[in-house]
Amino acid sequence: MALLIDVVEWQPSLSGSDGVPLVHLVRFGMHSNRKALRERRAAAFDEPILLAADPDQTEDETGFVTLAAPPEFCMSDWIDPRRIGEDKPMLTPAAARALARLALPAIARSVRPALKLIISDLDGVMWGGVLGEDGMNGLDFAGGYATYRGRLAELIREGMLVAVVSRNRLDDVERLFSTRDILGICRDDLVALEASWQPKADVIQALLERLNVASEAAVFIDDDPLERGLAAASIPGLVVVEDGDRPAAALQDIERKHRFATAGTEEDAKRTASLLAGQRFAQELKSFSNRSDLLHALDMQLAFEDLDDANRSRACQLIERVTQFRTGPSPAGWNAEPYRVFLASLLEGATDHGRVGLVVWHPEGMDAIIDLVCLSCRAFGRDVETALLAETARRATDEGRIWLTGRFTPTVRNDPARDLFARHAFEEVAPSSYRRMAAGVTLPSHFRLISKESRYDHR
Repeated sequence: MALLIDVVEWQPSLSGSDGVPLVHLVRFGMHSNRKALRERRAAAFDEPILLAADPDQTEDETGFVTLAAPPEFCMSDWIDPRRIGEDKPMLTPAAARALARLALPAIARSVRPALKLIISDLDGVMWGGVLGEDGMNGLDFAGGYATYRGRLAELIREGMLVAVVSRNRLDDVERLFSTRDILGICRDDLVALEASWQPKADVIQALLERLNVASEAAVFIDDDPLERGLAAASIPGLVVVEDGDRPAAALQDIERKHRFATAGTEEDAKRTASLLAGQRFAQELKSFSNRSDLLHALDMQLAFEDLDDANRSRACQLIERVTQFRTGPSPAGWNAEPYRVFLASLLEGATDHGRVGLVVWHPEGMDAIIDLVCLSCRAFGRDVETALLAETARRATDEGRIWLTGRFTPTVRNDPARDLFARHAFEEVAPSSYRRMAAGVTLPSHFRLISKESRYDHR
C-alpha cells in the first residue's frame, strides 16, 4: 500500500486580501492502485473545502485538504501542458515533489486525533521564575511567556480546554488566577487547576479520567524534561511537547502538527463552562440526600429541534465524535428520507450546555425504528437519554406508530449505552434488538420543556 496524492481539481485563486494562491481539493488516501483513486473522482464540490479524514476510515477512504501554494507558485511551472486532458497526472515532476512537501504535513495533521485539552505547567512556562521562591513580584510575565498566555486565552475563547498542573502551593496559584489583570487568564477560564506536590503523571492521569478526555486528545507542556519523560512513559498516547522550556514556540509547533478541537459550532465554545458545570454537579450531589432532589434543584430545561441548516454542523459533530453513549453506527443517508432526526439542547441554571443529544429514527409499519441515540458526555447523569426516548415516543405516536424498536450494536467504547433500552422497559425480541410500546415513555419530572426560540432568548 502507498499514500497517493491526487489533484482532483486545480483551482488557483486568491485567499482574501493577502493574495496567496490556494490548491483546492487535494485528495489523498491509501490505495493498492491508482485506479481505486481515480474512481473516486466523481465527487464534486462547488466551494473550496477543508475536511479532516474520518479517524475510522478504511484503507480505500480518502480525505481532502486545502493547501496554500508556496511563494514560488507559477502555473506554467506546475502544469505540464502535454498532459492536459490525458488520463495521467498533469503536474510536472518538480511540482509533484513540491505538492508532496505541502500535502504530507497537512495530511498527517488531519488524520491525527484533534486535541481537546492543553495541560500546562506554570513556573518556566506561564511565567519566568519560580513562584514559591521568587514571589509574585519576582516573576517575569513578559516576552514569550506573555505570547504563550495570550494564545492560550484565544484558544480558550475558541473552545479549547486548558488545565494547569503545577508543583506549587494552591493558595499562591489561586491568588495569581483570581483575576485576568495579571495573566490574561483567570480561574474560571481553566477546566482544572491542580497545584500540589503529587507526581504530575498521576495528577494528569486522574485529570483525564475526571474530564473524560482520551490521552490522545491531550497535550502536556512542561519545562522540566524529567516531568515530560515520566508523563510520556506513564500515559500512553499523551502528546508531550519536547521543547516545553520555550512555551510560545512549543505551542506554535503543536498547532502546526495537530488539529485543535476549537469552535466549529457554538457548543465547542461552551466546552469549558459545560465541564465546570459538570464538576459542580458532582460536588453538589454529595450535599443532597438523594439524586432526585439535586436534579429538581438544578432547574434543567430541554429544547428539541428538528434537523435543519442551522444545526446540521452540530448534528454531524455528535454523530462523528460521540463514541461512548451511542447505540451503534449511523445509518447511511441518515439526514434524508425516510429518516427523522432531532436534537436536544440542555440548559442547567445559568449554564447553556448547547445541543447535547441526537436521535435518528424512521417509521416502518406500526413501529418507530430507533436507528441511533447519541448523547454528549457533558450531559451524563442527568437522564437526558430518557428524555430523548420520551420525545421519540411522542413523535412516533404523532405519526401513528404504536411500537418503539431500538437496536444496540456494541463497539469498543459504547458500553455506557449498553443497557439504555433494558433500563426503559424494552424487551429483547432478537439479539441486540429491543421493543416496547411507545405509550408510557414519559419525560423525567425534573426537566422543563422550552421552545428552541426560548433557548436562544436565554443565551
